Formats: sequence, structure tokens, C-alpha cells
Amino acid sequence: MIVVDEIMNAFIDIEFQNELQRKRIDIEKILKDYIKKLARKKVSKEVNSRIKSEESLREKLERKDYINQWGIKTSNNKEIQRIVCEKLPDLIGFRLNCYFKEDEKNIFEELIKHLKEMDCIEIEEFPNTKQKNGHEIYKIACKYKELDEKFSFEVQVKSLLNDVWGEVEHSTIYKSRVYDSRAKLKKDMVEGLYHILDGADTQLNRLYSFSVELKEIKQELFFKYTLSELQNDEIILGEELTLNLMNKLKVIKKKKLTLNLMNKLKVIKKKKLTLNLMNKLKVIKKKLKVIKKKLKVIKKKLTVLSYENSVR
Repeated sequence: MIVVDEIMNAFIDIEFQNELQRKRIDIEKILKDYIKKLARKKVSKEVNSRIKSEESLREKLERKDYINQWGIKTSNNKEIQRIVCEKLPDLIGFRLNCYFKEDEKNIFEELIKHLKEMDCIEIEEFPNTKQKNGHEIYKIACKYKELDEKFSFEVQVKSLLNDVWGEVEHSTIYKSRVYDSRAKLKKDMVEGLYHILDGADTQLNRLYSFSVELKEIKQELFFKYTLSELQNDEIILGEELTLNLMNKLKVIKKKKLTLNLMNKLKVIKKKKLTLNLMNKLKVIKKKLKVIKKKLKVIKKKLTVLSYENSVR
């Protein structure tokens, strides 16, 4: 007959524990990816996780008679480890903390949709969300598949204050196996604490909603003020651009006028040079006429002189 110690020896095997740690990290990454999709939700970015402790497993094996339930009939460590991985629902546990109790159900339902899309994960079809104390608990049992192996894990979604109350209740009520004459008193006290924390949760939620509304109002006012400033800046910028454009047009106009003036001056200069040249040509022409007359006179004188010499 298989005894608890044989199962515990297989469970605390170093290689097996290292393998569980690797699977814990793999699953945690999947859950963190889910949280990233909830960027605007009131949820903590951290994922709390743990592997079932040796003490907790031993207590559960005895309290729930898992050896008989699981039908363990072998002392082979590998086979025991396989059975524990497949049968122990909370072998690896994860907890997502949202800020307030009213968000638990919505985030839990979205989580189920997300896990169903994962090929490497199996989830239970109808998770039980009712606790023995009558309160809602949003947790789901799953299996992480890798090749032919399956690793059981559980995910809970809890508000921060509900998480505190759950830890107190679990340690004082459900983990106690010894008869306690004050058990009813403890239950009443824990239940009273639940109502106190529930009231605190409601007030904190209201305060948070007020803070968010105030922040949104500030953002809206900032947006309106910034938009107004931008519009004023656009008007000023438009005026500056128009003024700069006008100044540039003036400069261009001046340059154009200057260029025209220079062209005109060149034309005038050319005309003036042409006129001077023409006047000079006229003077030269007159001089040439005078020279021609003088040449004629000289020619006549030479003719007369030549005649006189021939008579002699």
C-alpha cells in the first residue's frame, strides 16, 4: 500500500521541483500578457504565484484522502509525479489582484476567454464560484499542456481587501483540523471582518472613482486650455507668416524695381554712347569736308605751278 511519505519523496525530488518552477514561469508569462490587455482596468500588474508547499500537500493528502481518490498503486517516482501533476488542482497557484471587489467577476470572465484561446491550456468547463461560507470566489482549475505532459494549476481573481480576508479565513478556519471550542466565535469574527472590509472596499472604490473623475476633469480642462492656446498660437503664427511674406514681397518688389532701373540706366547709357558717337562722326565728317576742300585747292595750285614750269 502506498503511503504519504512515498508520494512526498517523489514530490520533493529536486529535478521535479525545478521542472515545476519552469512551468510556473511559463504560465505566469501567459497571465502577464493577459494583464497587459487590461491596461485601462483597475488591476495590479503583478502576478502572485506559488508551487504547492510540502507541508500543504501532506496536509491535503491526509485531509482529502487523495491517495485513494487518485488510485495511486505504484511507488515509481516518475509515475507518482505524473499523477500529482494531473490530479492536484492547485499544484501551481496564481492570483491576480484587482483593486475592488466589483471588478472581480468581469476580469475573471475575460480571463477565461483569454485562456480558451491558448492551445497549450485546458480549462474546466463549469468553475464553481461559490464557497462553503456562501461568498463568491473567482477561481478556475486549468492544465498546462507540454508534449504528453500536463501540469495542473489554479488561477484566482481577488480584490486586494478580499485577498486579505481570504488569507485570514483560510488560516484560522479551513486549515484547522483540531477540535476548537471557539470555532463558531472565530467564524463570527471572520464574517464580521468580511463585512468591515466589504464596506471599506465600497468606500475606497467611491474615492477612487472620484479621483478618476477629478483627473478626467483636469485633463479635459487642460485639453481645452491647450487647444485654445494652440489656436492663439496658430493665429499669431499666421500673422507672423503673413507679415514675413509681405516683407519678402516688398524686398522682391524692390529688387525688381532696382533691376528695372539698372536696365533702364543701361539703355540710357547705351543711347548716350550712341549719341556721342554720332556727334563725333558728324565732327569727323565736317573735318573731312574741310580737308577735301583744302586738297582741291592744293591740287589746283599744283596744276597751275606745273603749267608755268612747262611754259618756261
